[in-house]
Amino acid sequence: GASAARNHGVRQATGDFILFADSDDSVLIAGIEAGMATLIQDGLDYVYLPIRKAEFKGGLSTETTLGYIYDGSDAELLDYHWHTMGVIYKKSFLEGVGGWNESIRTSNDWEFQLRVKLAAGKSRFVDMPLGIWNIHKGARLGASSYQASYVADLLSACESIREHCARAGRLSDVVKTRLSRRLSRHAVEAGSHGDFQMRQQILKVSRPLAIRRVDRAFQMWLQVVSSSTSDRLLYRMIRRAFR
Repeated sequence: GASAARNHGVRQATGDFILFADSDDSVLIAGIEAGMATLIQDGLDYVYLPIRKAEFKGGLSTETTLGYIYDGSDAELLDYHWHTMGVIYKKSFLEGVGGWNESIRTSNDWEFQLRVKLAAGKSRFVDMPLGIWNIHKGARLGASSYQASYVADLLSACESIREHCARAGRLSDVVKTRLSRRLSRHAVEAGSHGDFQMRQQILKVSRPLAIRRVDRAFQMWLQVVSSSTSDRLLYRMIRRAFR
């Protein structure tokens, strides 16, 4: 899997800096030059840069930019501020973060990014595209339709994030609420596809994190009402709200 490959790459690397690039990534030299110049000049542990997402569909090519500044707050701690390819790390700092979690096949980049942020290294956002993420029809790790394995990985990632935040003293009410709400959405997703065993597993993890009254009420409602029909209707509403 990708996490094992990245860990192996770090172990084999002999240089002082690391950048992860997947098979569907194209790295831009100008971005590397800008990132490295800032990293070395300012004595940073890592720099993160935006990347361009390129997608070819129906004869048309579209590009969007991904990546933005992290303000260091708990409110943004769980956001996805950089793409896997969008960071240049000092190898010594990266080794202190710990390797990629090889037990999580998907959502591993989100879980890893969280641990990088908790490591509190010196970092900076450089507003220069570091690479291009090419969307294609081949095999990819993400899930565009329901897959029990994808939801199970996301649950594992959330549990790992909760544990690491608690250890670092960053499991604030804001973080708990964001984790709880994300888990609740996926519990409804599982139920809408008739996977009530996964639904129950997710709710078991999500329930202690629901500290706001509205979230506790929603959790109680999910415990009482558990039909594929009701979950399908609710999941459609949730997907519209989060588009």
